[in-house]
Amino acid sequence: MNALEIKELSFSYDGVTNVVDNITFSLEKGKFVSIIGHNGSGKSTLAKLIIGLLTKKSGSIRVFECELDEKSVKDIRKKIGIVFQNPDNQFIATTVEDDIAFGLENNQISQQKMVELVNEFALKVGMEKFMNKEPANLSGGQKQRVAIAGVLAMMPNIVIFDEATSMLDPKGKADIRELIKNMRKNNPEMTVLSITHDIEEAFLTDEVIVMNEGKLIRQGTPLEVFADREVLKEISLSEPFFLELRNKLLVEGYQVDKCESLEDLMEYLCQ
Repeated sequence: MNALEIKELSFSYDGVTNVVDNITFSLEKGKFVSIIGHNGSGKSTLAKLIIGLLTKKSGSIRVFECELDEKSVKDIRKKIGIVFQNPDNQFIATTVEDDIAFGLENNQISQQKMVELVNEFALKVGMEKFMNKEPANLSGGQKQRVAIAGVLAMMPNIVIFDEATSMLDPKGKADIRELIKNMRKNNPEMTVLSITHDIEEAFLTDEVIVMNEGKLIRQGTPLEVFADREVLKEISLSEPFFLELRNKLLVEGYQVDKCESLEDLMEYLCQ
């Protein structure tokens, strides 16, 4: 089953120029898919369309075979969680505990169940020791963990990360990557859509969608997409470190063409 189906989707802010221009793609249930492209390529606008914050100009959006419209948007939002670039925009409450609980309260979850879920997901993101802290006093990485916990506590079928690591330092990015990895391990049926311009992050996903000037210009596995140098050149993106290293080793005569990850390369070179 497809978790998400986008067909001939277009949107414009001025009613004339399409920011999202006739896009069609689908996300298979349980997959980890990234959408890459420069600022202004339409990535974040697409995320807002998927969760119903913006209204499409034309085309269709289907979530688990239910078409998004004015009647279905409330139910569809229960299936989708989104983590934005700036977690400060998502904080409502004055403590970490209350902020994780906010969405659960809106869904009228019982007090006992809510306490269980808040504690469970605070622990999963490593924020169980900060429950009484004000979100404003946390580091960038900690803020993102709280935002993610609040989303995961709602148990969505689809999680969208909209440039969720772009404001973090390398350690913060690595922490969030590991968190997503564990999140998918604990719930393999969860579909994850990561909107990013970070090539190294995108290379770790199951599938990559490339957007440029509102259009979808390439879709495939990370190896397929990033091996296409013409596409990378067109949108001025560099190769992931792994592919750059593998290509240099190939030029030097090493038989590494079957290596599909940095770990594969290390294993080959250590033989």
